Amino acid sequence: MKFRMRASFTGFLAVVLISCMLSACGSTEQADELSAYHGSVDSFFDKVAACSDYIDTIDPDSEDAPGQFLAAVDELKAAIDDGAQLDAPEEFENAQEMCRQAAFYMDAAAEQYHLAFESEAFDSQAFANAQDYMNESFGRLDYMVTFLHGEIPEGMTVTEDTE
Repeated sequence: MKFRMRASFTGFLAVVLISCMLSACGSTEQADELSAYHGSVDSFFDKVAACSDYIDTIDPDSEDAPGQFLAAVDELKAAIDDGAQLDAPEEFENAQEMCRQAAFYMDAAAEQYHLAFESEAFDSQAFANAQDYMNESFGRLDYMVTFLHGEIPEGMTVTEDTE
């Protein structure tokens, strides 16, 4: 479940900086907006990576592993929910939509993980559902990074709104 978006996000920084340089004749306000969004997204990915890294360090044989895991999942859910609320510049709206979808799936994952561990007996079906939702959430975050790089994820069709 390792989350490896950090290195990919460095490429996003380069894209933003190049965009700012190429739009030097554009407004300073737009460059400031892009810079603010970059800072917010960078912080968002740092939080998600820290939560994911912490989850990977939990000793599954530890007596309090379920409690640690659920607390970490809740923290990850909160981080992704915060990321979904970021105010994205128009050119990154597709990336922001992927983050909103990631939050939707992470909410479902957290709910299912709690059901799995807090039931009278461990609920293996709820756990499997939670893992599927978590994978969907992380998949959307992968798409988000792809959009931030100015690319369209493989197998996805994007239509342009001409209004």
